[in-house]
Amino acid sequence: MLFRNAGNPDFDEAMRHKQLEIVGDILEVKDGPARNGSLFTRKCFKAMADIEQWINDLAERYQGTLALGQSMTVEYDEIMGFQQSSLAQQHESLGAIVTYLVKGSYTNTEDFFQLLQHMPTIERWNHIAVHYVPAIAAFTSEYGSPDNGGSLREARMLHKRIMDGRDSSPWALRNLQAAMVSWWLAEYSGWYLEQRLGSPVQGTDLEAEARARSDAFLQALKDGAFHCTLSICSQIYPDDIYDPARNGLTDYLLRDTPPLPTETLGTNALF
Repeated sequence: MLFRNAGNPDFDEAMRHKQLEIVGDILEVKDGPARNGSLFTRKCFKAMADIEQWINDLAERYQGTLALGQSMTVEYDEIMGFQQSSLAQQHESLGAIVTYLVKGSYTNTEDFFQLLQHMPTIERWNHIAVHYVPAIAAFTSEYGSPDNGGSLREARMLHKRIMDGRDSSPWALRNLQAAMVSWWLAEYSGWYLEQRLGSPVQGTDLEAEARARSDAFLQALKDGAFHCTLSICSQIYPDDIYDPARNGLTDYLLRDTPPLPTETLGTNALF
């Protein structure tokens, strides 16, 4: 909540200024180098990876107990459930914090690339994977769009890494990788609506690059980008008002798409 309010221009100005000061103290950017924000972001990434390993260890311990034929007590089930729920909530909170760090311009392009390097290790379409979605969307907007803090030179570098990564570092969740590519292309293409003087793309075959982006977007759709995005929007952020026609159309479009597990559907409002 602190990071969200500090970056919210509609929040009470005096309170927002105070919370910005607190965020500066937490990140140690107030009197220290700006890169401390990036270091804090990477600490969050490390904590998220540690939690993922912990959750996996709990699952293996539980399955091992079942394999040995040991009986489960009610207390044991409750403890295991509480541990998994608590770790999932911490993972979700860290994902939200990273998102607000990106939106607050406390990160850099290497943080985005580090996240992309970690994503191939996410193997299941569940709450752990979903917790990375807001951060991925924030990174693509922050460094892919001409309307935010990134530069075209940085965007072109990231674009090459993302396109090359489709084959060199494929994600286990190909549909989520395809969705990320489609989000990136939607933001990144905004740089080429008009060519500015002194642009680093002068002398580049822009038509060939435009065709390549179009082909990449179509391939992303074939790999499940649309269905993944629709699944996230409809299941994680459902409408407060029930619309039978819209819900029926959504269910029809997602009929062949694996649904998110039920434990994913209780995200915090801050997320």
